[in-house]
Amino acid sequence: MKPARSISVLFAAAAGPRQGFGHLIRCGVLADAVGCRRDLVLHGGPHATHVALALGWTVHRNRIGRLLAALGPDLLVVDDPSSVRVQRWVREARRFGVPVATIHDAGIARVASDLTIDGSVAPFRSAHLRGPKFAVINPALRAIRHARPSQPPSVVVALGAGETSRRLALRVAARVAAVAPHARIHMASGFMSSDRSAQPAPPRCDWLPPASLPTALASASIVIAAGGLTLYEACALGRPVVALPIVAAQKKAVRRFARAGAAISADAPTRDRAIERAAVSARWLLDHPAAAAALGRAGRSLVDGRGAERVAAHLERSAAGAREVRRVA
Repeated sequence: MKPARSISVLFAAAAGPRQGFGHLIRCGVLADAVGCRRDLVLHGGPHATHVALALGWTVHRNRIGRLLAALGPDLLVVDDPSSVRVQRWVREARRFGVPVATIHDAGIARVASDLTIDGSVAPFRSAHLRGPKFAVINPALRAIRHARPSQPPSVVVALGAGETSRRLALRVAARVAAVAPHARIHMASGFMSSDRSAQPAPPRCDWLPPASLPTALASASIVIAAGGLTLYEACALGRPVVALPIVAAQKKAVRRFARAGAAISADAPTRDRAIERAAVSARWLLDHPAAAAALGRAGRSLVDGRGAERVAAHLERSAAGAREVRRVA
């Protein structure tokens, strides 16, 4: 984490069981990369607010206009899959003369802002910063990406934080355990509440708390991920990845990763066939270490893990420019 600077940034993000917590995590990575306070407007329920507070955010509840007037930030960063909310933020920020940076995934919630960032492998063409070179993931992962694969072999199943994703993770883990009896399977729990964390794990499987996920990913023999943030993290760590898209929006990204030789796609017409394909692919990679290593190298080549630093540099310039304009005025 960088030392705190005089630049003031306000973040607006969505989080919760439906959309997961990737938007919130990404904002935290950028706040640390810039070295600013964690000031946040959150679209999410009580559990999402609890998670944000636990992660060190100051969560503001004021209306948009009042908040911008009260805080007077140098920059607004919006990471939200709702185009309606993003457009509202951009409109209000411009009314107060605050530059806006918007973060997108494969063009979702695409709007015209002062700085558009789409670090996906399928970015929209008009984004100012586009492609996995600008994928915002924790730069600290680079320090642990040389970890040796665990023994016995381990498979990390990280499919998201929603209830549907957790149920699917249980099914995938059970099937992997059946076809690869020599492997240990870890399931990413996400930021789930205590009543959900009681779901029993299949034999030779366990739940990973969020704090343990980076280390588990770094030493995983195989990672089974959806098309979100963890897919990019696993690639940056050089881990062999089987990609199982959960929602339609992830399918395009998974196809691009597979086409680049950076992941094996487990996408299939039915959920049962996708689970079987994911399990069989994981077992095949465990049995073919040379192919698994090549897959991991291709992933690291595609996602180098420095995207947060690159994006932060652009955010700092935008914020500093706004401060200078106000100073002169």
